[in-house]
Amino acid sequence: SRSGQPALRPLCAWLGRARWSRRRWSQGMPPGAAGPLVLVGPRLGAAVSALALATAFGARAQFAPMAPTEPSTASEPSRFGNARLLREDQWPLRTWERYIVDNRNDRVKWACVNWAGAYMDQHTVLGLDRRKVDAIARRISELGFNCVRLPYSTQGVITNPAVADSDLAANPDLQGKHMLDLFDAAVEALTKQRLMVIINNHNSKSGWCCAFDSEEGLWYTPSYNESQWIKGLVTLAERYKNNKYVVAFDVRNEPHDYGGVDLTWGDGDPLTDWAAAAKRAGDQILTVNPNVLIVIEALCLAKDLRPMRDHQVQLIVPNRVVYEVHAYHYFQMYSMWSDMFMSWVDTRRLAMTVALVPLLILAFCLRAWWMLRCVRPPPGVLATSIGTWVFAISFAFVVFHTCVWYEMRTTSCSIGATGEQLPCILFWCIPMSLGICIFMCGYRYHCGARCMQRWLQDHPSVRGVCCDDAECSSRELVGNSEFAALSTDDESESDAEWSLCCQRKDFYSWQAAIAAISKGVPEKVSWDSGLCCGLQVAIFCVILLLSMVGIYIFACIATTYWWFQRHHDHMWGFALIQGHPWTAPVWVGEFGSSAARGNYWLKLLHYMSARDVDWAYWVLNPEKPLTEMYEVGRGWVRFENPKWVNETWGILSSDWESVRFPWKMLDLVRVMSSPGEWVPDEYACDRSIYGSECGG
Repeated sequence: SRSGQPALRPLCAWLGRARWSRRRWSQGMPPGAAGPLVLVGPRLGAAVSALALATAFGARAQFAPMAPTEPSTASEPSRFGNARLLREDQWPLRTWERYIVDNRNDRVKWACVNWAGAYMDQHTVLGLDRRKVDAIARRISELGFNCVRLPYSTQGVITNPAVADSDLAANPDLQGKHMLDLFDAAVEALTKQRLMVIINNHNSKSGWCCAFDSEEGLWYTPSYNESQWIKGLVTLAERYKNNKYVVAFDVRNEPHDYGGVDLTWGDGDPLTDWAAAAKRAGDQILTVNPNVLIVIEALCLAKDLRPMRDHQVQLIVPNRVVYEVHAYHYFQMYSMWSDMFMSWVDTRRLAMTVALVPLLILAFCLRAWWMLRCVRPPPGVLATSIGTWVFAISFAFVVFHTCVWYEMRTTSCSIGATGEQLPCILFWCIPMSLGICIFMCGYRYHCGARCMQRWLQDHPSVRGVCCDDAECSSRELVGNSEFAALSTDDESESDAEWSLCCQRKDFYSWQAAIAAISKGVPEKVSWDSGLCCGLQVAIFCVILLLSMVGIYIFACIATTYWWFQRHHDHMWGFALIQGHPWTAPVWVGEFGSSAARGNYWLKLLHYMSARDVDWAYWVLNPEKPLTEMYEVGRGWVRFENPKWVNETWGILSSDWESVRFPWKMLDLVRVMSSPGEWVPDEYACDRSIYGSECGG
């Protein structure tokens, strides 16, 4: 093979589940290159992939490409997996608590794949230039999926443009047809295989999507208003109302803030309330076909469903709402550090290394303090020092959370920023205020404050500048009485100490400490500027040491399944808990991975299996045409001609038949059943090859 390894080694790994190193054959291919099953030839590769999956999971059928079979009289698993296919007499679907169920109240789990293309400039599902539409649909069924998410654009439905013959080279019978005709052909081919179809309004203007600064985050755009958006949905609902396998409409992809419009949920504003807009669209669809489900995506690029706790969408037909989230690793706040800077493993190492510096400095400071006979700092100095540092640290956290809040607001998620960052800002304002109070209380007894008061008393030249003679005399009497009270305090300085405090500005204690350490003879000194600076260094080292310990602990926690589960339960998994007003089905409509079987991928499948989550993998396609690409600093750069690039997340290889990455399909099969059967394998991601996507 081109990878320099025997072509049958991947097959042996599949059949025997051998734990051979994926790194060896992966190093010979760039991420996204054709997987090992492609190397044995397109047709043989398809047969090998089918045989391997069949053997691995005890399937009874022969897994070579085969003609479609007639539907049986009972529901049975698909070819490779356990995702249940349904009969027509089991419709319509509805929701019950957190589940999608059929008309017999049996659980129906969506184990889907996204088939992209119709929302792009090609205006048709992709792959029809390589294989027959029926063959692709059959291959989806063979792989074990029981449903397909079909994205489209409002522009395509409203304008119904002609599709280029070059995009239909393998389907000459479809050449010369228009977008809706091709969409009909895809839906018909899929439903012949008894695959459920979820139709998704992906964007308004045809083209690749999506980005946080794209106008497609709103359901209305300058080119297509809300009425046209709903018209496109209703047109397709009317078109497929007699096809029972068209089971749901996903009314809009990844809603998010754009152009100063901060999306809300349930406040009734027609321009910002996404829940109300989804209800308007859903009600119109249900008026045409009351038997379909309405899929409503979460806010903030479909990652934040928390507002639904307080406001659930109620449609004109009950038990029809399914909520949708997207779960990409770069959508998670705690993943940004690992994605943008360094892995959490390297972060732990860095924290341990940095922690040695303050530890050594603290050891030296404590040794020096001991040799100076543990001279105690004046209470005022200690209090003002602690207050200053508490204020500084709290202020730093306030600035940090303010920056994150601003960044989240400007990058698509004002409601998440308000819900997450503002409470943190208010929380850190409490110790910041406490630091100010400690400082003010200590400053009254601080040498600096006393010296300033003594200086004002001893220099009457300030009279007439800040006050007249009578007022200054009155202040002086008050000041004298305060000093008289202070002089009776046990901790107040004597006249000699007072003079020393106000006049000693040297760093003699440093010299004494070094001499005492070198000679091994303790020396008694008085408090001076050197000891004051040493106190600040010690406090700073303690703070830095505690910070490194905290970073190390969080770097350990951030890679655990416990943290992963906690985060996703907080964002949307709460809806899967039975018995609450907000309990509802949640569908992970998009998630995926390229060539990396990394930390995030393993934990997500673990979570989806444990929570028995419905899902749709992104994406089936091996390639994608880009008409525009987002570049940092330049924004969206549009190409004159579509730029075809490798879709590293694709399930299929470029022949649209063989499986690109066998491990990915094997993993997905294990979460197709209900409940899932996920048991994590060994960690098989080499960060030196795949970079930050490995996580960890």
